[in-house]
Parts: sequence; C-alpha cells; structure tokens
Amino acid sequence: MKLLPFTLLAAGLFATGASGDRIGLADENLLTGTVSTIDTRGRLMIDSPNTADPIVIRGSALRSIDFDVPPPDAPAHQERVHLTNGDVLPGLVRGMDTSHVDFRTWFAGDVRIPRPAIRSIDFNDAPQKLRFKGPGGPEGWINNDGWKFRSTTLVSGGRGTISRRKVLPEQFILRFQLAWDSNPSFRFYFCDDYLKIGGDTDRYYFDINSGGMQLKRQAGNEGRTWHSLYSSRRRPEEFQDNNVDLELRVDRKRRLLYIYIDGELEGRFKDDIGPFPTGSGIMLESNSGGEIKNTIGSIEVYDWDAISQLHRNEGHEDPTRDAIITTDSERHGGEVQGLVEEDGERILLLRNPHADALFHIPLRRTSVLYFRQGEPPSPHPGSFLIDVAGRGQVQLADLRLDEATLSGQHVLLGALEVRREALLRLRSGSPDPDD
Repeated sequence: MKLLPFTLLAAGLFATGASGDRIGLADENLLTGTVSTIDTRGRLMIDSPNTADPIVIRGSALRSIDFDVPPPDAPAHQERVHLTNGDVLPGLVRGMDTSHVDFRTWFAGDVRIPRPAIRSIDFNDAPQKLRFKGPGGPEGWINNDGWKFRSTTLVSGGRGTISRRKVLPEQFILRFQLAWDSNPSFRFYFCDDYLKIGGDTDRYYFDINSGGMQLKRQAGNEGRTWHSLYSSRRRPEEFQDNNVDLELRVDRKRRLLYIYIDGELEGRFKDDIGPFPTGSGIMLESNSGGEIKNTIGSIEVYDWDAISQLHRNEGHEDPTRDAIITTDSERHGGEVQGLVEEDGERILLLRNPHADALFHIPLRRTSVLYFRQGEPPSPHPGSFLIDVAGRGQVQLADLRLDEATLSGQHVLLGALEVRREALLRLRSGSPDPDD
C-alpha cells in the first residue's frame, strides 16, 4: 500500500462536509473517511470516499480521530474508578482486598487493578438527568434576530441574538460546542430571565473572541455593572479545527461556578457579588461582522448533583491512608480491608485506628472511596487518550486497531483491549490526574 505524502493529501483529499471518521493530523489538516486498521507499525489505513485505494498515514502524523459510530447502548454505570494517571473506568466493583480491586467494564471486560494504581472510586454516580438537548428546531426559541437553524446547529453570519426561557434548573451543567470560520465573536448569557442586551439584572455571560475568553457577572442593583470572574488570553488559533467544547457548572447553593474547556477543568470560581442569579433562561449573542459565521451546537442542560461532586473534588485530607466519604457527608479514615456481601448488600470493611471493630459501610451509602496515594506514573511515550462510551477514558500506547478491538499498552494495567463500538474519540496527549 502506498504511503501518500502530506503535500498530495492536502491538495484535495481533505473534506469536512462528508460523513465518516474525522482524522486530524499534526499539520492541522483534516481527513474524512473510515479508519479500518492501525497496524503493528502504528500506521493508519483509511478508506476514503475521495480515493480509489485506501490511504495510509504514519502514526506519528496523527493528532486525533473522532469516530463516526452510532451511540452504543452503554450501561449507565454508577461506579467509576479514577486511576492515578487520570484515566476513568466506568463499570462495577466485583471484589476488593488489601492489594487489588476486581473491576468489570463493559468495553474492556474484567480488569484486576492494583490498589496503588487507583486514586479513587466513585459510587452512586448516576448520570445527571438531561433537561434539554438542542438546539432542535425553532419551537421554543424566542427573539430570533439573525440566527438560522441548520440541522443540529444554530448559525449566525452577523450580529444578533436568540433566546430560550425556562431551560436551566437550580443546580445545572450546561454544555455546548462553538465553531467559527476565522475568529469567534460570541457570548452565551445564562441564569438570565431578562434576555435583552441592555438593562439591569442579575445574570452571567461567557464571552469568546479574538482576544481570549472571559466569564462575567452582572449585578442588577449596580446599574449595568459587570464583574469579571474569569479571564484567559487563550486565542482562537490555539483550538484545533476552529471549535471548542465548553461546559459550565453552576452550584447556586454554594455560589460556585466551574468552567471546563474541551473536557478539562479550567477553574472554579466563587461569586459573592450580591444576590445570586436565579434566572432559568439562556441567550446567544453573535457579534461577527460581515459573513463570518459563529456556529453553536450540541447544547445540553443537565441536573447536577453538586454535593456528590463536591465530595469527589475534596480529595485526601490525609493521603497516607484510605478515606470513605458517605452520601450524608461523613468522612471515615483508615485502611479499607475489603468488600463483602451481607444479606445481599455490598459492604466496605474499614479498619479505623480509633476503633477495635471494623466499620461496615454499605456501598449504597458511599459517595467516594479514596485510596492511600503514591507517586503518579510517568505516561508511556506516544500515548493517546481514548474517550469511550459510558463516560470513560483510557490512555494507550503501541496502538493496534482491527474490525473488533483497539488494543494497546496501558502504563498501569498492561495490555488492554477496548471494543471498537465503544470508541468515541482518540487524541494525542494526557489528562491532568487532578482534573
């Protein structure tokens, strides 16, 4: 099979409008097709609609793959293992002793994990309830000034706003994807019942333009005053393929806001400015000039169990021992001895240094289990981060792909095979374990 040079590929094989896997390359080009295999030398074989023969790409040129597969019927696992390298495995804890955890995943089978490789395990982590997914069609949207509905997105080629009422619950996760032609010029207002550009009200907006990004809070009792809660000089050209996935989490009870950019935590921000915004509406504003387009899609709003998330963000108070945080916020420290079944219920056994008898803590009352921590591992050279259906991600090196599985080497688990139908996205780089 002929290995095509980048100059030939860039001359006419790249197209963003076709369906299929989207293969991003290190030189910023994008190829659309179907990745049929990754061989032992790391080369990708791609069936492209633009060539008679498959294309072969060197593995060193690969930046990312977005797999074009229908969403699989992934189990809604409520238990998630967080490894010390930042990976997340959704599944079911089958057993536990003082040295290992036996964990069953739907996408990679049964895995025996050494306890020093585990940072924490989340329990009772049900997927958040979906409140809204869109944009959908025009129904439910109001005050449309210049936005057009295009299949699964909203597009604006100039200046204008569009709004939607009663879409945000009290505690919520708001996600959306923004794309642009050359430079974005866009604001997303939220916690907003006023839904107009001017005026005095309590609300927020998230802004992204050629100069960077910022989150601002308007205090309605201060005469249109906007307060900056977050500012970044990350420029649009720093984002791959002129698009970014944004996620805003709002905990109104604790007056906290979280920002995630492309799946990574950007920061947590406290808002102590007057009465906390109670609005439930959103408003999109495009400030583009000429025919430059802003495109927004994949808008999702979820209920958010912020208390459980707080437990999972607390981390170790004492990383030299294990810790269990219960659903009613009790914290128990010591050494977890294992997992047993009593009267049909799974029970964690904890040895507490201040008690003679073992603590018996039901998993149904457990929010998170933290293990005693060691040094995080160094990643494998050339590792790729793979997003899998069911809210999981793993890092693998020495990849091989065939019609059934993606296999590779994991820095903590050794050889690992992932079912192909579970693959959502593959990209170079590693997550921050603290995220």
